[in-house]
Amino acid sequence: MRAGLWLLLCVVACAGKPPRSGTCFFVSHSGLALTSFHLVRNAHRIFVIDSMGRSSRVEVVERDERLDLAAIQTYAAVAPVVLPVAIRDPVVGDRVFAIRALKQGRELIEGSIVLLRALGQDYLVGASLIVERGESGGPLVNDRGEVVGVMVKRRNDPTGAPERLSFAVKASDARRMLGAPPLEADPPPGDRLGAIDRARRASCFLLAR
Repeated sequence: MRAGLWLLLCVVACAGKPPRSGTCFFVSHSGLALTSFHLVRNAHRIFVIDSMGRSSRVEVVERDERLDLAAIQTYAAVAPVVLPVAIRDPVVGDRVFAIRALKQGRELIEGSIVLLRALGQDYLVGASLIVERGESGGPLVNDRGEVVGVMVKRRNDPTGAPERLSFAVKASDARRMLGAPPLEADPPPGDRLGAIDRARRASCFLLAR
């Protein structure tokens, strides 16, 4: 479905209630993706648009409210690229980046791991990233192209200004939520630029009401 038609359908579908938007990313070529649970909580309709401009309605197939994670299944679009969820969690000092998906385009946010037990929770890591609305649910990726976390929180600033600290659920906890993680994997990227390109193509924009 073309992006313009998708947007028209979403406007109609989401009329009467402010929609929630964020990011998700594919972990299986069958269309399974990960995102933040708070984006899809109690949602009646959920749509995604992938990096190729294709849209799909999706449903939640797994959820963990404590971790603020959800697995969603798309049906109308096949994932163009998938991201592997790392077996090992990151360590302090690891260089990472996050992807924020928009209706058109993908934004790159770069930083590093600064906390291994963020906000007093064993399952959260803290990263020095400038965060904005819409980043929730996106992948936190290392230079090898592996997902080391799923973005779920940002530090609240009463002035509304973005801060250089955000939080992600560790890869190991995301893998446990999935149960048996998909074994599908694309060839590893040759360098950091390849890792960034793959993460951009694997990320999708999510809209829920």
